[in-house]
Amino acid sequence: MTYSDVNDGYDRVVTRYGRIIKRPKRFGFDDHALTVAWDVFHDDGCSIQEEMNDPIAFHPHAFVASSNPDILYLEEAQAADDWLQFREAMAKEIESHEEMDHWELVRRDALPPKTEVLPAVWAMRRKPHTSTQEVYKWKAQINLHGGTQTKDVNYWETCLSAVGWSTIRMFLTLMLVNKWQSKQIDFVLAFPQAPIDCEMFMETPQGFNLHGSRMDHVLCLKKNLYGQKQAGRAWNQHLHDGLLARGFKQSKVNMWVHYFESVVLMIYVDDGIFIGPSKSDLDNVYHLLSNDFEGKPEKTKSNTRLLT
Repeated sequence: MTYSDVNDGYDRVVTRYGRIIKRPKRFGFDDHALTVAWDVFHDDGCSIQEEMNDPIAFHPHAFVASSNPDILYLEEAQAADDWLQFREAMAKEIESHEEMDHWELVRRDALPPKTEVLPAVWAMRRKPHTSTQEVYKWKAQINLHGGTQTKDVNYWETCLSAVGWSTIRMFLTLMLVNKWQSKQIDFVLAFPQAPIDCEMFMETPQGFNLHGSRMDHVLCLKKNLYGQKQAGRAWNQHLHDGLLARGFKQSKVNMWVHYFESVVLMIYVDDGIFIGPSKSDLDNVYHLLSNDFEGKPEKTKSNTRLLT
């Protein structure tokens, strides 16, 4: 809804959240001049950024449980017709963690008295094609139940690397104006790449093949897992150190933006966007992150990794 105030030359727009935004009135040199709508020059990017800073205040239902039928708990996946595909995804997930040496199996009775053992939670998801909605991938992820962690006992500071939407818009606009290239990347198993900052134990997940009972064994974590409260901060520090070691320079204005010569890298948690003058420039920087310091590809079935 828009209403005018003839005294100060502004239109006032009431958003659906009840906020009032002042906008200059449409302008013209005379009554017959071309009138240009303010909407041509303005969008709601800043408003969206403001809402993202406090999503609960602007969207009280933002954290209502998802109704997406492709996101399931373990029990729901077990009752689904495609349970066999989810079982295969679980086996691959456990195999990946073991190959990367992310944990060590220990006996529960060998732990010190009153040692806190945190629950393990499976997150299951189907990934369909956008156009046909045909499922092409079944994903199973082991998460540590961060809600059971205790502050100042097994976590201290928390942080998450997330470049702002306004920064992304600015660089994408510059890319279009200068006819540059872009490349989106995903750091696979990002959080477990960072070393853990304190001793933590987790229950063995369901589906974990053991010679004995799950009640008799626990996992001593060597790396962070998704779900840990401090995992995002540990990953951000690991990523920052790895980028600097490879010759990147951090922006002095936005800490989630890094530069390598003429290429820009924007980081959003475990995803990133490269922007550069040419495809060859982007490919060179991409391979710099994909390979280790000796130039040999990391042993991984996934996309981009950043291992030290």
